[in-house]
Amino acid sequence: MDPDLISTGGSRTWSMCGRNFVVAITELEPGDRLTEHHLPDEYMLLVPDDAMVSVEHDGRAPVSVPEPALVVVPAGTRPEWW
Repeated sequence: MDPDLISTGGSRTWSMCGRNFVVAITELEPGDRLTEHHLPDEYMLLVPDDAMVSVEHDGRAPVSVPEPALVVVPAGTRPEWW
């Protein structure tokens, strides 16, 4: 299946919709950055066991996530991860 979105850094994203939710799966390329702006709802970032990411939101210092984790991002924030 072809991705719905390919970033300038080469990361690929596939999206699937349910009745009241959307699931987006992104294969993030090393060094690429994903940014979401002021989403109206909270969402989750699932970090698998073979990834290490940093998450930053609302201008706060980045937080490294060096192990498998489920990160809940509050509504209305501006997170970035790479």
